[in-house]
Amino acid sequence: MVFTLPEVIVHLRPGAKWKMTDIHDYETLQWKDDTQTQPSLEECHTMKVQLEKEQMLKNMRTHRDGLLDKTDKYATIDYPHPTPEAKQAWLDYRQALRDFPTLITLDGDGNMK
Repeated sequence: MVFTLPEVIVHLRPGAKWKMTDIHDYETLQWKDDTQTQPSLEECHTMKVQLEKEQMLKNMRTHRDGLLDKTDKYATIDYPHPTPEAKQAWLDYRQALRDFPTLITLDGDGNMK
């Protein structure tokens, strides 16, 4: 998901008064709030990267949760696995899915390392 500049500003300065004539051009931002300072372009970029990173991780977790749901049956005690090794392979796969979010690291631009 790509966040627009207005969405970023709302996250940075909730409730602030401002307007823009072009949502893609920071230079068109007209700050009308005396109680909060106008965010810099750098602050906006940093927040945009953070929001996109959080959304990407949320999407990954949602997908992971779906995979866990689809494989629940293989973890039940009475599922008829052909071999103990096959059963262990499913258990290992499910554990890897559960561990996945802790294994992800992102750089400052939100790219996976």
